[in-house]
Amino acid sequence: MNKLVTTVLLGTACVTGCTQMPLKPNTETVAVKLKEAGYATALIGKWGLGTETTTGAPNLQGFDHYYGYLYQVFAHNHTPEYLLENGGFVAIAK
Repeated sequence: MNKLVTTVLLGTACVTGCTQMPLKPNTETVAVKLKEAGYATALIGKWGLGTETTTGAPNLQGFDHYYGYLYQVFAHNHTPEYLLENGGFVAIAK
C-alpha cells in the first residue's frame, strides 16, 4: 500500500508494517500528484496512515473528500458505531 499511496518503494517509506504512525507533512502521495494534474480526489474506506488530528489526515495528504475508517482497529469491527467524513462523525444506525 505504501508504494501506491506515497509513490516510494516499500521498505523506504516513512510508514512500514502495521502501525498507526501518521504520514509526515509534505509527503508526496498519489492524491497530491493527481491534484497537481487537475483531478479531484477522494478516499473511501480504510486509511490507517493518520487520524483526523495528525499530519497524516487524508485532507492534509491531498484528498478532497474522505469517508470511512481512519483507525486500523475499527476495520476489524463489521458494525462500527460511526465512520468519519471529512473530519466529522457519521453515526451508523444499529
